[in-house]
Amino acid sequence: MGTVLVILSIAAVVALLFVFLSRRVKAADEKRHAMTDPIRTVVDRASLEEAFKVLGLEEHWPKALPLVRDQVVMHTTPIALEELPLGASRIGGVPDLPRDMSWPMGPSGGPLGFLAQVDLEEAAPHEHSGLLPRSGWLCFFYGSAGADVDPETSAVLFVEGAAADMERKAVPDSVPEDLRFKPCSIRYEGRVSLPLEFEHKDKLDLPLEQGDLLMDPLMRDSAGNKLLGWPDSIQGPPEEEAVVAVFATRQGNGTIAVSRDDVRLLFQIDSEEGKTGMMWGDAGMVYFLLPEADLKARRFDRGTAIVQCY
Repeated sequence: MGTVLVILSIAAVVALLFVFLSRRVKAADEKRHAMTDPIRTVVDRASLEEAFKVLGLEEHWPKALPLVRDQVVMHTTPIALEELPLGASRIGGVPDLPRDMSWPMGPSGGPLGFLAQVDLEEAAPHEHSGLLPRSGWLCFFYGSAGADVDPETSAVLFVEGAAADMERKAVPDSVPEDLRFKPCSIRYEGRVSLPLEFEHKDKLDLPLEQGDLLMDPLMRDSAGNKLLGWPDSIQGPPEEEAVVAVFATRQGNGTIAVSRDDVRLLFQIDSEEGKTGMMWGDAGMVYFLLPEADLKARRFDRGTAIVQCY
């Protein structure tokens, strides 16, 4: 009987402890949500500055402001290809290109996989940096679904003209199945972004807890598909990889040396296996990058693509 009472007493204490801890966790979650909910409305510099104030980070704002970049988040919705009119933005499916424009090929001679088509006129109302043309199309192609790939196996086509002059291309037979993707329509949303702190501690060093409270909501709604902004890196700065793998080898013959700080993100595309069928390595991303001077000169053909995964 004594043993039973001891067991019951221990069980009662454990139950009370569980209730106490559950309430503490719930209270902590409520406090966290109370702090982060206002940050979920951040779309521009003014609302981002307000988020810094909410989190008690006012003294860090002057250093953060020069790092703020505009970005265009791309929300995807599965759709039948025939429902997309010529020239409409999409991720996956096939591109619409001028009739005399060929499907891009990789260095080995094989056709690249089509990733996305951006109608720049459709994206323009959400793109506030002025870095992209206000009309035309950007079409992105990539050459491998694996994690180890020559970064030169990519292409970005800048197409000008009228949608009526385009035609819907067929995927070449030699494109492998893992580079054929399901179409999704795109809804654009203009937002702002900050770099990941651990990659730029010399420029932005926020207190750990407040930094997490700030960055988590800023990255909340995007599946990782976006134009411009800062890369949501997985294995360190992809800008640095791009310099080492590609841009450094182009230096010379009158070209200007390119450093990590000179490289900008043009387009980032995520693994959305359920929607598009894309899986970059182990749930990774592909980053299309190019020197800022080439971005401003609209030399999209001088970029490269870097893949990172977990």
